[in-house]
Amino acid sequence: MSHPRSNPHLSPLLRSRNRAISDLLSLARRDQPRHLVEFYESDSQLLANVALIAARVLASNDAVVLVMTAEHLAAVNQLLAAGRVDPARLEQSRRLITIDADQVLSSFADGSGIDARKFGDTFDAILAEASRTSGSGFVFTFGEVVDRLCAAGRSQVALELEQLWNQATRRYRLSLYCAYSFKHVAATADAQTLVRICAEHSLTLPPELVL
Repeated sequence: MSHPRSNPHLSPLLRSRNRAISDLLSLARRDQPRHLVEFYESDSQLLANVALIAARVLASNDAVVLVMTAEHLAAVNQLLAAGRVDPARLEQSRRLITIDADQVLSSFADGSGIDARKFGDTFDAILAEASRTSGSGFVFTFGEVVDRLCAAGRSQVALELEQLWNQATRRYRLSLYCAYSFKHVAATADAQTLVRICAEHSLTLPPELVL
């Protein structure tokens, strides 16, 4: 039996997967800031990927901002601790900043949409602090506020938020990792909106990417 890597049908798929893994891991590289999006089915695999990238960034003495649901934040903190990273100590030093996605959303958005000024006031303060505590000024941010908007049937507002994040990436040395649950996108986003969301990112990752 031939090795899978020598199979002419499987080789392109393997190369594509390896490239995607390389792209995802590049989020930890301070010399290559990026804005990536992933559409996922498994919460556990997504959170494992986030924890791994966050651990790499923290090990390089840079800063991490996690904007997640309380449940997901707790899970990532457990994964970091299991990898001998001390989230409590890092939060105290502000190299790790954790933010409840639902709470922060209410600070800059209401039923009519996003207040760009309030978004800027909120996240400029957070990203400026993270930049100061980072050893090199580089910040890795994972956010799922956009997914919370899709879950509420507000995919157009999620698109507006992606555009505001792109403005933030021009003001800070920032790599941004966004994630959308397949079930939320399938239920609320039309094809045109989905294409526009992908277009706001430098790269769209394939689903269920295991690092």
